[in-house]
Amino acid sequence: MRTLAIVSVTSGAGASTLAALAFAATRDDARGAPGLFGTGGTGLVERCGGDEVNRVDPQSAIWDVGVCAAADALDLLRSGEVAVAVAAPATPLGTADALRLTAAIAEGDSALLARVAVVQTEVYGRQRGATLEKAPAGAVLRLPFDRALARPGSVPEDLRTLRRRTRAAVHAWRSYCGWALRS
Repeated sequence: MRTLAIVSVTSGAGASTLAALAFAATRDDARGAPGLFGTGGTGLVERCGGDEVNRVDPQSAIWDVGVCAAADALDLLRSGEVAVAVAAPATPLGTADALRLTAAIAEGDSALLARVAVVQTEVYGRQRGATLEKAPAGAVLRLPFDRALARPGSVPEDLRTLRRRTRAAVHAWRSYCGWALRS
């Protein structure tokens, strides 16, 4: 089963929002929507605006893992057809945590980094911290702060409600999700 596992370096880093955006992008796929899994109490179904779909693809899943240690992320990657997205705040500490996690994965098996994406999230408003342009990962994305995504409840269905920079980042995230779940 192709699985997109979204792990977080800290709580509140936007992992559930990333999972909801991934589900929104794939819920109407002709092959069926991926299964949606999360840790208890994340409000993932609410964040997704519900989990009702016409068809479910039993060969794909989106999993909001939550806060995850490097050893656990490495185990996920070694378990088979799993791509890992690391949600990390776009702060100096979040950046250091993401680098530490990807370094541990590289130390365990550097070939697995091709299936890792680091998503820096501006969860506290606009941060001017360094972007991980050269992080040891298959992809590095930055999701700008946007009030439409910061609100409680479901992520917006209409991407036009997002700021231009956020829309571009969400499109890049959706592209990564498509690769992770369908390739």
